[in-house]
Amino acid sequence: MSLRRNVVYLTLEKVVHTLGGLLGMVLVARELGPGALGDYGFAISLTAFFVPVLDLGMNNRLIKSVAGGARVSDVLNEVLSYKLTVAPAVFFLMVVAGWVWGGVHLALPVLLIGASTIFMSAGDGGNAVFKGLQQAHLSFLVIGVLNVALLVGLVVALHSGGGLVEVGWCYAVTRCGYAVMCLALLKRKCPDFRVSAKLGVDLNTMWSGLLHLPGVYYLGNLLYLSYLATYVMSPVAAGVFYIGYRAAAATYVLVSAGFEAVLAHAVSDGRRHTGLGVWFVTYGIIALLLLFLAAPLVVTVFGNDFGGSVRAIRLLASCVPPFALCGLAHTLLMAAHREQFAFLVMAVLLVAGFGMAIVAEATFGTESTALVPAVSATLAIVVLWFSLYRQTRPA
Repeated sequence: MSLRRNVVYLTLEKVVHTLGGLLGMVLVARELGPGALGDYGFAISLTAFFVPVLDLGMNNRLIKSVAGGARVSDVLNEVLSYKLTVAPAVFFLMVVAGWVWGGVHLALPVLLIGASTIFMSAGDGGNAVFKGLQQAHLSFLVIGVLNVALLVGLVVALHSGGGLVEVGWCYAVTRCGYAVMCLALLKRKCPDFRVSAKLGVDLNTMWSGLLHLPGVYYLGNLLYLSYLATYVMSPVAAGVFYIGYRAAAATYVLVSAGFEAVLAHAVSDGRRHTGLGVWFVTYGIIALLLLFLAAPLVVTVFGNDFGGSVRAIRLLASCVPPFALCGLAHTLLMAAHREQFAFLVMAVLLVAGFGMAIVAEATFGTESTALVPAVSATLAIVVLWFSLYRQTRPA
C-alpha cells in the first residue's frame, strides 16, 4: 500500500478516534456540567500521563521492526511481555495518584479509566503491527469499532442517570473488547502468530523502546501537564480551559496522524523525506486557522457556561504548527537511526515546558500558561531540524 493511502487511512483513524473523544467530552459536559467535566478531564489527563511509561515507545519500535522485515511473533511477544510486566505497577501508580491528587470521589473513576488504559495499550501492540505491515485500513477498522461502541455505551449510561463511575465502566469494557479484537484480527492476518508473552523485562528492550517513544507522547503530555498546572493552581478555570487543551491535543493528533506511515515508509525505502516539512507545517497552519474560526461553536455545542472556552481554544491553537514540525523531525530522526538525540531533545522539551507552565500559572495566570506549549515547541524546532539536516545529509 502506498504512503499516501496509508496516511489517508491513519488520518481517518485519528479523525474517528478524536471525534469519539470529543463527543464523549460533550456528553459528559451536557449531562454532568462544568464541575464534572473538570474531574473527567483530570482522570483522562492523569491516566494519559502514564501511557508513555506503559508503552515506552514499543509501538513505534514494532512499526519500525515489522517494516524492516522482522518476524511478527518475535517482536510482538517481546513487546507484550514488557507491557504485562509493568502494567500492575503503572496501574497502582495511577490509582494512588488519582486518590491523593484528585480526592476520594475520583478514586474509582481513575481506577476504571486506568484499567481501560492497560487494555488499550495491549490492543495498540497488535494495531502497531498493521501499521508496520503498511495495512493501515485494518487500524482504521478496529479504532472505528472501538469508538462507536464507546459512544453508544456513554449515551446509554449518562441518559440513564449515570455519573463518572459509569463513564469509567464504559471505557474499561470497550477498550478490553478492542484489545481482544486486535489480537484476533492479527491472528487472521498472520496465521503463524502465537501469543507466548512471558513476565519479565529486558533492559535492552526497555532502552530501545524508550528511545522510540513517539513525538505525540511528549507533545501531548506537554499539553496535559500544562492543564494539570491549571487544574491544581486555578481550579475555577479548569473546566473551561480543559476544552481548549483537549481541542488543541485533538487537532495535533489529526495533523500528526500520518507520522506512523512516514516512519514505516522511510524505514522501508531508506529515503530522508525531509521535504515533508513544508507539507505538514502547511497542514498545521490550516488546522490552526480552522480551530480559531470554529472556536465560537463551543457555546453551541457545550452551552453558555463554556463561553470562556472560546478564548482558551484560540490561545491553545497556537501550538499546532510548531507541534507538527517537532513531531515530524522527531519521526524522521528515528527513521534515520538518530533516536537517541531525538529522545534527548523531546525529553528536555517536556521537562522544561512543564516547568515553564508552573511558573507561568503562578506568575501570569491561566492564559499565559496556555501559550507555553507553543513557545517551548518553537524553541525545540530549531534544534531538531538543524540536527536532522546535519546528521542525515549525504556525505
